[in-house]
Amino acid sequence: MTMAKDLGKNFSLLWAAQAVSLVGSEISAVAIPLFAIGMLGFDAVELGTLLALQGIPPVLFGVFAGVWVDRVSQRRLLLASDVLRAVLVAFIPLLYWADSLSTAALFLCTFLIASVTVFSDIAYWSFIPRIVPDQQLLAGNSRLSMSQSIATTGGPGMAGAIASFIGPTMALVVDAISYLVSFVLTKGVSVKKADEPPVTHEPVLEALLSGLRFVFGNRKILLLASGAAIWHLVYFSLLTMLFIYLTRDLTSPAYVVGIVLSCGGLGSLVGAIVISRVKVSIGRLFMLAATLIGAQLPLVLIPVPYSEMWISQVAVAIALLLSGVSAAAHSILHITLRQEETPRDLLGRMTSVVRLISWGAMPLGSLLGGMLLNYYSAVAAFQLNSLIGAGLTVIWLACLIPSLKRREMFERSGEHSE
Repeated sequence: MTMAKDLGKNFSLLWAAQAVSLVGSEISAVAIPLFAIGMLGFDAVELGTLLALQGIPPVLFGVFAGVWVDRVSQRRLLLASDVLRAVLVAFIPLLYWADSLSTAALFLCTFLIASVTVFSDIAYWSFIPRIVPDQQLLAGNSRLSMSQSIATTGGPGMAGAIASFIGPTMALVVDAISYLVSFVLTKGVSVKKADEPPVTHEPVLEALLSGLRFVFGNRKILLLASGAAIWHLVYFSLLTMLFIYLTRDLTSPAYVVGIVLSCGGLGSLVGAIVISRVKVSIGRLFMLAATLIGAQLPLVLIPVPYSEMWISQVAVAIALLLSGVSAAAHSILHITLRQEETPRDLLGRMTSVVRLISWGAMPLGSLLGGMLLNYYSAVAAFQLNSLIGAGLTVIWLACLIPSLKRREMFERSGEHSE
């Protein structure tokens, strides 16, 4: 199967909007922790709390956001969220310049930005099947994942450079501007009346329960969600520890931290490019399992004690690069399979419930990483994190093994072809 050559003007505009805002978001994802560590003196637990605040809103609002997304114009919701996030992100440097940026203010801004992002992300992934034909979903998701990978590759490096030479506040200004550019591009997307969510008078509670029943009654989607949750737990625990390990244990300057973290995005770009061909040759279910395992295996390289600091930095970069390849492939396959499995009128609710499961692991991972590094040495903390991930993956595989004998579980009749 080859990637679709033309997915239309609407997809191109939305793709460009996503790419621009993602670069800005990736810059903030590095700039805010570096600012918290360098300027506010955050320790491992405080940094874990800050990063955990980014993962709490999906748990608090996710399911209700899904019900709302299925009832409103997703395009208008995307536009509103771009404006709100631009304002909220810009508020952080404004507070800093006014000498009023406290720990509590940074926590609050982080929480509010993440809250708006919950609605935006659910609307985004629910909107894609409305402008992309079913037979081109994998191609569309692969392209979207490529832009995510490019942003993850370039964003941290840009953030490190900006933080080193201009200051982390300017990195946040760039992020705010990126949301405004995304707004302008998304404004150009046109949607036919027939592709808008249908008007429904279904009570909110009943709509909420129907989404929960659909996901928890569908073994395929539950397997997808639980696999993603395992990876998010491991990765966000790792990420919290990496910020402390790179800046304090290895005394890495901000630009080096950015370059090292960018390697994960570079690996993701490779994974996004090759996933569709590999999927066809070895089967979706096997690929789902192989990529989850493959994303975790390289992490054992962190932090093997080396005699030279630069060798340790290179080892982290290589581990993130190799891990990123499998993580991106797993994510693309996960998203495509759940979109194919779900009726369009349930896409918002399905996405929100799945993210309640998978994204709910993010704050737990961030807190876990902070606690591990607070009570154990760096070597022991990273090893314990890998062991936790391995144990959970073994349990997940035990649930998946029965389905390996009937590979058609995730194979659709009339496999997509061109």
